[in-house]
Amino acid sequence: MTLSFYFLICILVRCVIIYMTYLSLIYENINISLLFSGLYFILGTGSLYHYMSKYRKKGAFGQSIWWDAFRPLHGILFLTASYLIYNRNLYFVSVLILDTMVSIGGHIYYRYIKS
Repeated sequence: MTLSFYFLICILVRCVIIYMTYLSLIYENINISLLFSGLYFILGTGSLYHYMSKYRKKGAFGQSIWWDAFRPLHGILFLTASYLIYNRNLYFVSVLILDTMVSIGGHIYYRYIKS
């Protein structure tokens, strides 16, 4: 079973951002951690907005947006991570790993099991 190249890049970028956020909290770089908290807040509210408005009908490269049903979960997890990062709580790592695992599971189901 092979994952698409772009999805693999997406997962790698997510993991790198989680690690960079973790380092910013460990080394107590408050400005960088606030930046990541803001990033996840924007991602969370954007995900919820897209789900409620159904604004986008097509994803990158003209593909159908099969992950629309996951948007509320992603939004809640991103907002939770934003709150935890803001409060310098390292449990944000677990929340974002869960989000990444849900994404991987959804991708595998949609691309390889469902079809």
